[in-house]
Amino acid sequence: MFGKTNDRAHRGLSAGFLTALGLLMAAFLAPGGAVAAPAGQSIEAIEQTVRDFLRAQGEKEPGEWDIRVHRLDRRLRLHACRTPLEAFAPHGRVELSGRTTVGVRCNDTKRWKLYVPVSIDRFMEVVVTRHPLSSGQRISAADLTMARKNTARLPYGYYERIEPVVGQAVRQPLAAGDVVRPATLAEPTLVQRGQELILVADTGSVQVSMSGVALENGARGERIRVRNTRSGRTVEGTVLDSHRVNVGTVSAPMAGR
Repeated sequence: MFGKTNDRAHRGLSAGFLTALGLLMAAFLAPGGAVAAPAGQSIEAIEQTVRDFLRAQGEKEPGEWDIRVHRLDRRLRLHACRTPLEAFAPHGRVELSGRTTVGVRCNDTKRWKLYVPVSIDRFMEVVVTRHPLSSGQRISAADLTMARKNTARLPYGYYERIEPVVGQAVRQPLAAGDVVRPATLAEPTLVQRGQELILVADTGSVQVSMSGVALENGARGERIRVRNTRSGRTVEGTVLDSHRVNVGTVSAPMAGR
């Protein structure tokens, strides 16, 4: 009789303990429970902050943008920021083309900061060739046209306008539709070896001119060797145009030799 009573008491205690444990777990797991785990920072909000930041930067530049924020690890646990998230350029500025990184920080009492990788495609009109161009050919406006390209895939540069390209020479052959890059162009040769030239020099108060002969080819801005026809002296000068070379400052007697 005594042992039977203890067995009932034991079963009653076990049932009560399990019931209490179940209630405690339900309270802990309940969304609105007083002991529910605190919510962390929304990953989606971080990613949207990055997109908004980049779109605002892109409004200052021409072109159309395709912004892809690399997916952050959903297991990331950050304090839920009670102030607006702030995006920033880690190195002072963000490259709005290709792969880059944007920083995001929380400025409330529990501060945190992280860096979000991003890929950006920028589509805009750039200068391309209308038809094949051969090496050494001088470019005219009729040789060029505009085409929409993804500049993220043009790491070696491009031109946004035709005007700066016109008049330059082709450094290497180009096919029809090729993007015109700075490296594919060269200033055209304006002065040919053996050509008669005007040598321009400053004497300090006036500019004097002398006749000369080019000893080598030269493009605008290049330094070449020239010979003063009257004195026979060889000097270096900078090509100004197709018939003038600036030989710098000389003394008045030297200019007249």
